[in-house]
Amino acid sequence: MKKFIAILLSLVVIISFGILPVKGGAKYFKKNGFVYTLNGNEAQICFYCGKAENVKYPSQLDGHKVTKIGCDYDANSSGLKPNKKLKSVTVPDSVRELEVRCFDGFKKLKRVTLGNSLTGIPEFCFSNCKALQSVTIPSGVKRICWGAFLNCSGLEKVILPDSLRVIEYCSFCRTGLKSVTIPKNVKQLGNTAFNAPGVFEASPLTEVKVVKGNRIFRSENGVLYNKRKTALCLYPKNKSGAKLFIPDSVTRICPEAFSSSKNLTEIVFGKNVRTIGSRSFYSCKKLEKLSFKTNKLTNIGSNAFGCCKKLKRVNLPDSTRVIHSCAFLRCESLVSFTCGKELEIIGAAAFCDCEKLTSVKVNSTAELDIRSEAFLGCNKMKSITIPGNVKKIGSRAIGYFHNILTDSDEEDPDIVRIGKIKGFIIKGAEGTAAEKYADRFGFKFKRF
Repeated sequence: MKKFIAILLSLVVIISFGILPVKGGAKYFKKNGFVYTLNGNEAQICFYCGKAENVKYPSQLDGHKVTKIGCDYDANSSGLKPNKKLKSVTVPDSVRELEVRCFDGFKKLKRVTLGNSLTGIPEFCFSNCKALQSVTIPSGVKRICWGAFLNCSGLEKVILPDSLRVIEYCSFCRTGLKSVTIPKNVKQLGNTAFNAPGVFEASPLTEVKVVKGNRIFRSENGVLYNKRKTALCLYPKNKSGAKLFIPDSVTRICPEAFSSSKNLTEIVFGKNVRTIGSRSFYSCKKLEKLSFKTNKLTNIGSNAFGCCKKLKRVNLPDSTRVIHSCAFLRCESLVSFTCGKELEIIGAAAFCDCEKLTSVKVNSTAELDIRSEAFLGCNKMKSITIPGNVKKIGSRAIGYFHNILTDSDEEDPDIVRIGKIKGFIIKGAEGTAAEKYADRFGFKFKRF
């Protein structure tokens, strides 16, 4: 009986004062559909659970100033859940902070009005708000964090303030933006801030502009460069034009700069390109031809040309020293590869699954390391000539195929998936790494 009375009294308190039953020490309240907690003189709204579709968040609750929206409230404790059918949201000027993911997945949200006290937009704050059409970031915001507007496919217009300093990785990935203007005080722009990486290929972006007076970035013909035009930072995915001449001033192609470009078929690298960043041309599915005016190129980053399915030939300049891992992974139309005299490393899986690759010419005179699985899955390759300057050859680097008839019931699928190419011949000088590799893995060796 005493236990029953205690429970009844608890319910009376909950009904009378709006205190919600939750685990842990914090107390939560509900008023006018808002679930919130108090901290000193301030209130933090966790979410809105009422039935309205157009909601203005209050600037005060119970005499406490509302300064934050979003929290770690356990909805299972009370059965209350956020109303994700909201169509418009107004955040008052009193709010200084939004919590990570606080409006994530509000798929019917069309309009957002943000208060002027915000200094940042946190990670995934409005991600997956697919109906959101436009947003004005208020003056005072200095940082837009990773994935803040990720997958807002209906977002066609964004106005960024002069206060903005940092736009992080994938902040506006997979949106409907066709054009974007970088404010004058932006100092840091994350890779794929507006261009989604290969896994998120949809992007209508055609141009990037930069406000006059920005000391870090500049734009020419809709392409984003650093101020001195020595680094090409971002090439819009949906920009028109099949052939691109990279300016002679450019020394570096930034990571993911061209990732999943829809229209490019040919790239001509200017005279001073030294570095091609990781994933810089990943999944450029129409790219067929690479030309190099430069003889200063030294590094090709990991996955730089991965999944460029129409790329047919690669003839690298003599200056190239390192081809990093997976650089040409799954270039399924690639038939020939020729390297220059200074090549030192062919990275792990650099040409993995280039099924049609048959011609490999290693012209390097430097000590060369061919790393594990570098040419794994080059199923049509029947032989290779390896010069004496090759000092190391990693396991399964040459002469192995991928068996597409994998038996998923096998305890060790690798045994089924990978095998030696029948009759594969390795040609080289006696006593070299080529002969040792052939002896170790049971390939026929032909001396020259």
